[in-house]
Amino acid sequence: MEGVLNNRDVILINHADNNADSGLFVLRVDGNLVVKRVQRVPGGKLGIFSANDAYPPFEVDMNKQTADFAVIGRVVWFGRQI
Repeated sequence: MEGVLNNRDVILINHADNNADSGLFVLRVDGNLVVKRVQRVPGGKLGIFSANDAYPPFEVDMNKQTADFAVIGRVVWFGRQI
């Protein structure tokens, strides 16, 4: 999410808000934690987007969730060193 969040930024996550609809969320994808922009799309799917064009968007069908995907929580705050 370089440009929105940068290397060494500190984030605060609301773990109780893990029913993703739209906004910035921490996700577990294939065992890795990532911060992505999420948008609910028709058909019970989530559109997953990165601010970095090197990472293409993808969709996750929330009706057929796999063990290698989870919504950890919403990013509610970030801090940056100057």
